[in-house]
Amino acid sequence: MRLEAATRPLQQLLARGQPVLERARGVAERVHAVVGAALPLRPLEVLLAPGTAEFLARWRQIPPGPTLVARLYALHQPDRDALVDDTGRLTWREFDESLNAIGNGLAALGVRSGDRVAVMMRNCRQYVQAQWAIARMGAVLVQIGYRLKAGEVAHVLGNSEAAAVLYHADYRDIVAEACRMAGVTPHLVRVPDELERTRLHAPPGPRAA
Repeated sequence: MRLEAATRPLQQLLARGQPVLERARGVAERVHAVVGAALPLRPLEVLLAPGTAEFLARWRQIPPGPTLVARLYALHQPDRDALVDDTGRLTWREFDESLNAIGNGLAALGVRSGDRVAVMMRNCRQYVQAQWAIARMGAVLVQIGYRLKAGEVAHVLGNSEAAAVLYHADYRDIVAEACRMAGVTPHLVRVPDELERTRLHAPPGPRAA
């Protein structure tokens, strides 16, 4: 009893200090994320780059993670190539803007942070855009192999409870059949071969048009 009484003030002090420690840890994690993303760049050039002041003013709104790299490079080297494939090129500015455009498009469909978004696409720049946009909005990527059959895709969709499916136009029939088999109605977003910039073609209903 005496030991308990003697340690009670210390326990109370620790309890009062816990929220402060949690806030400090949150700040430290964000600072670490920003510094880690900026290491490949020249610090002085980053500070002097146009838009850096706005970035610093809004940095709390940007979730820590790999998408910070896109934002920093968009400020530092906006016209340098970020993604290149057989269908075209995207600069860092275009890539960063596309993450917001895709995220806003998914949000308009009702996708929220923490929701799962399935992606069925080949390896291309549109896949990278979708992957990073999903991460930036705080959703969870569900990868669907593009060689899977409808029954296998149905299994993934049924277990993941994906709120939306981004799929290459070639897999329209497979995705539609998989949704029917799984009895699910996620938002379906078609990504065509010749996707221009960040446009997503979303059919009006749960079935692909």
